[in-house]
Amino acid sequence: RMLDGEGHLLYIGKAKNLRRRVNSYFTNSSSHSDKVLDLVRTVREVTYDQTGSELEAALREAELIRALKPPYNRLSKHLPRVAFLKLTVGNPYPRLGLTAKPGSDRSFYIGPFRSREFATKAQRLLARLFGLRICLENLAPAPTVTPCLTGQIGACTSPCAAKISREDYSAQVVTFLHFLNSEDTSCRYDLVEKRDRAAAELHFESAARLQKDIQVLDQILHVHSKLHWIVTQANAFLLLPSREAGAAQAYLVLNGRLIAGGLVRTREDILPFATLARERFARDRDRPLRPEEIDSSVILAAWLRDPERSQGAVFAIDAPTTCEAQIDEMENALRDLQRLERDT
Repeated sequence: RMLDGEGHLLYIGKAKNLRRRVNSYFTNSSSHSDKVLDLVRTVREVTYDQTGSELEAALREAELIRALKPPYNRLSKHLPRVAFLKLTVGNPYPRLGLTAKPGSDRSFYIGPFRSREFATKAQRLLARLFGLRICLENLAPAPTVTPCLTGQIGACTSPCAAKISREDYSAQVVTFLHFLNSEDTSCRYDLVEKRDRAAAELHFESAARLQKDIQVLDQILHVHSKLHWIVTQANAFLLLPSREAGAAQAYLVLNGRLIAGGLVRTREDILPFATLARERFARDRDRPLRPEEIDSSVILAAWLRDPERSQGAVFAIDAPTTCEAQIDEMENALRDLQRLERDT
């Protein structure tokens, strides 16, 4: 926490190496923005807390920024750099868009993807294959409307120009959703056939482009099948290291939202989380995220999708009583974390 001379909070940040992070503000000033230079001129005191894990640090940082609104923190800059595709299913002509985080609406989200760059490739490919619109406009379909370039080149079925009925456009959306759920992958087979035909006819550049499309399509399916639960139906109990002696940091995540967190030291401390999981398992399943829940949902999504995470233990929750059935395993994981703390 960076404070001014009167003790007012100016900025909150996190880092694996706090010394290096803080020092970076006071060196190489020629590369700093005007806002950072202004911050450096104003800072008179730096305080800090240590956390037991990167996840705890990220969640605490987001909570403090949301609650205290430090003037030098940029909105959402503290959130992980993941990206999502957003299908506005409540719209008469759903749009496939890009977003940095899931919203507090009833849209259908696909992701998280590792970068906005890949999400953009996925958006353009899916829109072209399934005829979905990506334009920002609220449509008032009419034959007199001139479609945007995407529609003019045939990458969209142009509902804006009334070139497709609402029913037929809805059928395109259903086909797209069936593809995501691996119920209909005929579009992939079509790409494979086109690739093989192009290669057989010695059109190698076309074959290479089609192969790239197939690879993107496969990655989309992989992300959706393996990670979509993180945003829409994430149900898990997490145990992570803590800075408190003899304790672990616990988090209960249900339906993609952080329900509760706290320190646990014994089996008895875990039991209230199991009770809460049973009571809340299905309660919020169909309720969209509230604005104050979005940041933690994005942070958890990024952390859970990271294949290199090594801190703590994750227990998937498949039913209301799953936690209660796994109490022994959770207690063993808690003891492992306590043992690790003693060894270090």
